[in-house]
Amino acid sequence: MNISDKIKNKLNELGLANLNARPYDSSHSILEGEPSSRKLIVVGFNGSNADLEWTNISAIEHGEQKPLDSNVVNGANGGWLSTTLPKRLLSIPEELGFDINSTVFTNAILLCSENANAVKRKAVSVGFKSVNDLVEKSLDFLRM
Repeated sequence: MNISDKIKNKLNELGLANLNARPYDSSHSILEGEPSSRKLIVVGFNGSNADLEWTNISAIEHGEQKPLDSNVVNGANGGWLSTTLPKRLLSIPEELGFDINSTVFTNAILLCSENANAVKRKAVSVGFKSVNDLVEKSLDFLRM
């Protein structure tokens, strides 16, 4: 089974597949490469409403079709409204002696929201018992 199928299966298993979010903001080509080529994982909190056009599954499918597209690079070029955060994210690997082509960018919570305060409400509104349930399933995904 290829990495995309493993990711999609895990998202479906955990009930995260159709949530508005992106499981990875790095290029899909990094995920398709050998695991040993992934040298650094940068984990954020959750995606902003800039990710509302995506579901976790549609983001993976987009990555399969355009494996070199990086959402962090897109953000640094203006796709996230503000370029401050994505430019900072892109500087982290370099500051640590790594390369963005060996860095996986992801989020701890796989549900986008307006802000951190809105996560609890949104988690319940999309069917989770509580924000703790969403967090547990998101972290289970990261452990795959």
